Amino acid sequence: MAFTPEERIAVEILRRLKTVVVEEDQHTRLAEVYRVNRDATDWTPENNAIVLVQGSASRLPELDCPGNPPANAYQLEFAIVGFIRQSDREELADQSEVNQLVALAKRSITPDSNWYTFGGICHDAEFGDVTPFVPSNGSLAGASVQLNVAYKVSELDPFLVR
Repeated sequence: MAFTPEERIAVEILRRLKTVVVEEDQHTRLAEVYRVNRDATDWTPENNAIVLVQGSASRLPELDCPGNPPANAYQLEFAIVGFIRQSDREELADQSEVNQLVALAKRSITPDSNWYTFGGICHDAEFGDVTPFVPSNGSLAGASVQLNVAYKVSELDPFLVR
């Protein structure tokens, strides 16, 4: 079965995020990375967890390419959401750990100078806003990092990257 460019991009982002190494209780381990199902029954928020959320795909007609058939350009939004839950007695601020997890996630996405192509699927990618969230009842703190990727597909075949 052929996969859409959107799915191939998401799989590559997940693969890269799964390389994030975090420190927890003076030990290092890989961060838990998820792409949750519709009702999130396969996931529970935990310390040093990263969730990839796919957003909307918007047309970028100014980047379309003429041809026979033409190529249509799109921008696809992703949110990379990191969660931190420290001990109640921890002296280090939650936001310090959140900043660390965000930086580790960004670094995993950008392993080399061609990171933005995601293996030749995209022609551009950029990080957007980082939006922190604070615990309302002593639960998890964290932040959401926006990642926008631009790609082109054949007008006649949405599986064919151009």
